[in-house]
Amino acid sequence: MLLRAKSIAATFACGVAMAASPASAVSYDYDFTAAGHNSSDWSLVGSASWVTDGALSPADRLRLTSNAGGQVGNAWLSTGTVDAGQAWTAEFTWQITFGVGGGADGLGFHVQENGTAANTFFNGAGLSTPYLSVGIDTFDNAEGSAFHVEVHHNGSQIYADNLSAIPGMGSSFDNVYQVLMTYD
Repeated sequence: MLLRAKSIAATFACGVAMAASPASAVSYDYDFTAAGHNSSDWSLVGSASWVTDGALSPADRLRLTSNAGGQVGNAWLSTGTVDAGQAWTAEFTWQITFGVGGGADGLGFHVQENGTAANTFFNGAGLSTPYLSVGIDTFDNAEGSAFHVEVHHNGSQIYADNLSAIPGMGSSFDNVYQVLMTYD
């Protein structure tokens, strides 16, 4: 599968978005709790915002949505172009806080060509093809698990697994998780 990604996203819903320049080897390293906080390299869409929240540690962070219903937020990296048909690795840390009262429905990582204005959900709903989405669903919408991973390709779910069945995973709320994805 060859996708020339104008956008790669870590969608909590968050994303990485790419401009239409020629593909080249790229490397990005952002820490949204330190020097990468409030970086102009990211295009924020929907409910996403840069926040400093003294109730959390670290306080500086990228917040995709607040603890309220009906929100979608995306952060798309808006520098460079990635040829998603070549080998790539994505690594990020995520946390869903304030689970009381609802919390989030999930987060996703997307390779897509819709650009930096896309405002999608954890499963890539609403993106035009071609796209690949890796979603972490943290709410049971009749799928049978309140904490599972899904992979969607061009609108079709091609993989799903129950994360709560893995020993030591714990709750999807308040814990900090690290994700490492490799395509080669």
